[in-house]
Amino acid sequence: MKIEAADIDISKLLRMGIIVIPRFQRPYSWKAENIRDFWNDITSSDEGSYFIGSMVIYSMKQDCFGVVDGQQRLTTITILLCAIRDHLKNLGEHELAQGVHNYIETRDRDNVKSFILKTETSFPYLQDRIQSFDDAELNTQPREEELRLQQAYDNLNRYVDKYLQQSTSGLLDQEEKRLQKYQP
Repeated sequence: MKIEAADIDISKLLRMGIIVIPRFQRPYSWKAENIRDFWNDITSSDEGSYFIGSMVIYSMKQDCFGVVDGQQRLTTITILLCAIRDHLKNLGEHELAQGVHNYIETRDRDNVKSFILKTETSFPYLQDRIQSFDDAELNTQPREEELRLQQAYDNLNRYVDKYLQQSTSGLLDQEEKRLQKYQP
């Protein structure tokens, strides 16, 4: 068995291929406090980058990897991307939303769509209710893990909304000041 370490950013990790969280991994378990801490960590980074910690993955086959460690963080990052994508869609920024969605869903050589992160324990809830670009198609009853996934999405969605409101407010204030400066 060959073991290698690599320092890569999340965009490169999500472009490597399909990432599977196998059934033997524990279910998604992050609570509101974990989500809040994660959000505060990534939004308070001064350098524009954030070390998310080590992840352990193994090659299952070409362009397909299994996760041994890091599934909670990777799932949360994917859910955050879904919240950002949905906000962009709601703002009418469909091209940007599709650009973000390309980190959530990809197409293989046969042009078949596939979610980049596949979880075996929460299938099909995560894929249908959160990762899908379109509205949910399945009527599935959420279990405990699915409820945590939905809570994570709801919390991250609120954080993104608040962040956008603060950012937009600051930009509007700057624009108003600029316009007032040039008023006769």
